[in-house]
Amino acid sequence: MIYLFVDAVFSYSDIADLASVPSNARELVFTGVQFHVLKENEFSHLKRLRKLEFINCKISQIEAGTFHGLSLLLTLSVKGSDSLILTNGSFNGLASIIELTLPSNGMSELHKGVFDNLVSLKILELAGNQISHLEAGIFEHLVNLVFVNLDENQIFEMPPGLFRGLSALANLQISGNGFITLPSGIFRDTPSLKKLTMNKNKISELKSGMFAGLDALEQLNIKENEISHVDRGVFSHMKKLNFLSVRRNRIPQIETGTFVGLDSVTDLDLHTNLLSKLQVGLFDGLESLEWITLKGNGIVELPMGIFDKLESISYISLTFNKISEIPVRFFQELPTITELYFNVNSLSHLEPGVFQGLVNLKALFLSSNKIKDIMPGLFHGLRSLQRIDLNNNFITHFNRGKAEK
Repeated sequence: MIYLFVDAVFSYSDIADLASVPSNARELVFTGVQFHVLKENEFSHLKRLRKLEFINCKISQIEAGTFHGLSLLLTLSVKGSDSLILTNGSFNGLASIIELTLPSNGMSELHKGVFDNLVSLKILELAGNQISHLEAGIFEHLVNLVFVNLDENQIFEMPPGLFRGLSALANLQISGNGFITLPSGIFRDTPSLKKLTMNKNKISELKSGMFAGLDALEQLNIKENEISHVDRGVFSHMKKLNFLSVRRNRIPQIETGTFVGLDSVTDLDLHTNLLSKLQVGLFDGLESLEWITLKGNGIVELPMGIFDKLESISYISLTFNKISEIPVRFFQELPTITELYFNVNSLSHLEPGVFQGLVNLKALFLSSNKIKDIMPGLFHGLRSLQRIDLNNNFITHFNRGKAEK
């Protein structure tokens, strides 16, 4: 047996009898202790306990009433068990618990009622299990819950009413589950949600109504799915959204007007899609946008005025596209830009005046193109410029010109 005592904090890697744990313990950590089954009233003498943690203890079952007497417990964590089974009543007696962490325990199912007594719970961590089905209303008594992590499970379908009762929920993570779609209106029960992360699933379409009820949402991550279509107006009610990422999907086109209503978005990530053409007016409605990446889309040309209404824009990345030309005076209405990325495109010639208007530009990246000559006056007016990257081009002549000396 190894145990440490620091201000009623105990850590065990081996123990023969739980009765030997001092009754004044405030925090208790078991590492590698082979419990297998946690039995009824097993910790009832530890009435002062605030934190209880099991790490790699191979627990297969938590019986009803296991935690009776632990009315002051605030944090319970079980990590790294095998095929853990929870029953209705497994968490009875935990009237004060705030955080319940149950990642990587091989759990395959959770039954409605298992969380019913945890009225004070704020954080629920269920990532990295094998949960394939959740019943509607399974969380409905968790009225104070603010964070749920269901990442890396096998929840292929989310039933309507799954999040019923979660009116205080602020952060929901449901990445890596493999679901194709979500029921319309599933988020109407989460009016306080501020951050939604649903990366690495198999969502193929963003349909109108999918995000209904998310009027308070501030961050939306839908990276690494299979999205090929976005309904116009799917985001229009998200007045408080400030970050939107649909990186690494299969979107070939976004209709003009899709972003109308997103007045608060500052960061837009469209990295690695199939947007070969951009329509003028595509970014209308994004008055607060400061940062946009269109890297890795196969964009061939830049329509004049495509970015002109982005009054706050400071960062644009068009790296890894197929752009062969930038129109003269393309940036004349964009004085707020400070960083501009055109790395790895097909640019061969840049006309003087192409960067006109970029009075606040600090960094310009043009590496890995086909540029042969730098013409006099090309960088005229770039009074804030601190860095230019022209590596891996075919430059044989660089004439700065008198205006730039």
